[in-house]
Amino acid sequence: MTVGKGGPRSISLYNRKGLRLAQIDIAGTPHKINNKPELPHVHIGFNHNEHGDRKPNWYERRLINVVKSAYNKYKG
Repeated sequence: MTVGKGGPRSISLYNRKGLRLAQIDIAGTPHKINNKPELPHVHIGFNHNEHGDRKPNWYERRLINVVKSAYNKYKG
């Protein structure tokens, strides 16, 4: 997780070999997906946006909620 000034900014997902699979941007600049600005969004691939971006799926949305909840509990 990357933390910015106002809270969690992004979450990075890795495979078992330690290579980055995707990055979920929670805060920051929205990206256009199907001509609509979307935030949060997922960048797919090792490099930023290597294989495009998309909306988060159900697992990623759940992960975002868990991270935000844990951060809010930590900040108290």
